[in-house]
Amino acid sequence: MQTIDANDFGNKLSAAMANMSSEDYIERNQMLLANLDKVETLARDMKLEVLADYPELMKWKGMVSSLQCFTFNNKLAEDERVRKLESFIGNRLARFIKRFLAPAEDNLLIRYVLWRKHFVGDDEFRKWVFRQLILRGYIYVVKMEKRNAYYVRGIQCKVRDNVTRIDRMGRERYCFYNVCVLQAFELEQPNDISYLATFENIPELPDYLEQTYMATDNEGGKHSAQHPKITDKELRKLKAMWDGLRERGELNF
Repeated sequence: MQTIDANDFGNKLSAAMANMSSEDYIERNQMLLANLDKVETLARDMKLEVLADYPELMKWKGMVSSLQCFTFNNKLAEDERVRKLESFIGNRLARFIKRFLAPAEDNLLIRYVLWRKHFVGDDEFRKWVFRQLILRGYIYVVKMEKRNAYYVRGIQCKVRDNVTRIDRMGRERYCFYNVCVLQAFELEQPNDISYLATFENIPELPDYLEQTYMATDNEGGKHSAQHPKITDKELRKLKAMWDGLRERGELNF
């Protein structure tokens, strides 16, 4: 087996991120490589049918991702094989979580409450939207000592890395990538938080949604989610929905 330098910066950094000593980090990954056939079989055969199966495969995804960093940083012969296994697990997870994404109309309502622009006079409509999202099971709470945080699920947003590219105008931009996890996005608007605090029946954020994100613009940090957009056509649809509710008197609650 190839000798691995425990003092290599890449190994030390990866070990620190895994909260392990360099020696333990190397030993663990060498053990995985020595049993790579078994790792591949277990990862490929692991059941993924219901949400209860999801967290375990996510753990395997994290373990294989760490292993791929190890094989890449140390230029090991198994790197391509491990990379393909990581990609296989990621694709499997990505297909699975599509089952839990919101249908088109709910998707638009979710993006609306994460959107940072409001059209004039939409306070009551916004409350109506939140009531619908609560009833449809998209809103969760994380209870804390000083305040509660509220999250919405049901959509996917690309997540930022630290890698940059140069756009067509010559400006440096961070790269955003697709994800293979169930995402929950924190709601930031103070008025929204105050309104949601009036509800007593909002469920707490479940363990399978521990992948939480702050939806930010391009200036956000690594792992921040790309802020969802709303097109002019979708904005007209929202306004038409608002007008219809107002005309029918369904905003009076």
